[in-house]
Amino acid sequence: MYEIQKLNNVSVFNLYGELSAEHESELNLLLMRAIHGEDRAVVNLKHITAADTACLTMLRDAYTASQRIRNPLIFIGMRKEYEEDILTLEHPSVQQTDRLSETSEITV
Repeated sequence: MYEIQKLNNVSVFNLYGELSAEHESELNLLLMRAIHGEDRAVVNLKHITAADTACLTMLRDAYTASQRIRNPLIFIGMRKEYEEDILTLEHPSVQQTDRLSETSEITV
């Protein structure tokens, strides 16, 4: 499902295949490692073939959490159909002051 590449002070989390319910716990651990690690974290979604709503929500929540601790995840290779689900911060758990437009850390 994933591999991690270390490039200087950047960790690239390359995800593969489907993000589905059977991979939720593994994805959760991976995202916690990405958010709380010492390195800048890049999440490469280029090789994702499908993603269910629960996993997209988990990615969105991880992005929101990473912004709150001022270490925003960088997403690359994201399919257009997932952009709004992941990068839209209009989520019940997100305060109105958290706005994506206030950061330039995301690369899509």
